[in-house]
Amino acid sequence: MKIKSFIFILTSVLFVNTSCSDYLDINDDPNKPTTAELSKVLTGAEYDIAMSFAAGNYIGSSLPSYVFHLTSREVDNFGITASTASNGNSWLQAYTYGLKNTDAVITAAEEGDNLIYAGIGKLLKAYAFAGIVDLWGDVPYSEFNIEGNYAPVADKSQDVYNSLFTLIDDAISDLNNSEAANLLKPAADDLIYNGDKNKWIRMGNTLKLKLLVQSRKAKGEITGWNEKLTALLTENNFIKNKEDFEFKHTKKDNPDERHPAYVDEYLGG
Repeated sequence: MKIKSFIFILTSVLFVNTSCSDYLDINDDPNKPTTAELSKVLTGAEYDIAMSFAAGNYIGSSLPSYVFHLTSREVDNFGITASTASNGNSWLQAYTYGLKNTDAVITAAEEGDNLIYAGIGKLLKAYAFAGIVDLWGDVPYSEFNIEGNYAPVADKSQDVYNSLFTLIDDAISDLNNSEAANLLKPAADDLIYNGDKNKWIRMGNTLKLKLLVQSRKAKGEITGWNEKLTALLTENNFIKNKEDFEFKHTKKDNPDERHPAYVDEYLGG
């Protein structure tokens, strides 16, 4: 009996020590990761940017409400905290999720020298801010993603435009970098162009042209407006037929990947 008791005690001690070593003595909670896979962050950022301007819950439905004088109170809330982002508001969706996720893509990509991801992240950010500044004018840009700052300064619209030209140029430079071909490249995780950097470059050029055309009556406030336009037209490398900058939905309903306008309006009666 003594031998059996000793073996039982010894086995118990070994079990406890092994259990503590393998399962209890950890510093990182596996259910609360501090970093995410770059591919998953990109997919999430594209989805959130698309939803920021989508028909259904956001601006696509709000604009008809303005036209028919049926504006709901949530449309007028200008908040940037997670608790208010569920109100179905393009401003909230873009600032709380879309733009923070594009910054997450850019930061993670630059830390790992994954230049194609960095370029795509910057173009997504530029596209989102182009829509935001066109809708609301002076908006938070330089301070929008500072931790704990819930009252960021609103930058002048012309300053945001000038910053976006620089951001787009940086993105195209990343995509054109000769070392980018040897680094991590997106594929199916890029829901828009499937990792085709040439299509992203053409998208960047087209976005620049859009901004130049829209600012033509205030070209004096845009640094090098004429030079930028001349260079773009000389290069003539814009979005081609059948490669629209478009977030495409599917027919899957579990999880629901269908177009939000279809889900909210058609299925909603």
